[in-house]
Amino acid sequence: MPVLLRDFGASHGMLLVTDFSLISSFADELTNLGYGYSCLSEPTGVAHPDDDEALMEMLSDWGWAGRDNPPAWYREPTN
Repeated sequence: MPVLLRDFGASHGMLLVTDFSLISSFADELTNLGYGYSCLSEPTGVAHPDDDEALMEMLSDWGWAGRDNPPAWYREPTN
């Protein structure tokens, strides 16, 4: 089931899916409407020491798109 993550990636947020085929026929339309999208694997349920850092890096790579200030942990992506 797709999940909408607001405030990151695109003006209306990021649509997160585990199977790109769920949105592939709508990908261009989603982008035109101001949504980003990403295909992520299901969580394994096993925590890893670097999970938090990896998540913060991924969200920073997508960029902040919220109206308010980003969270304190957010780092602007470096090119």
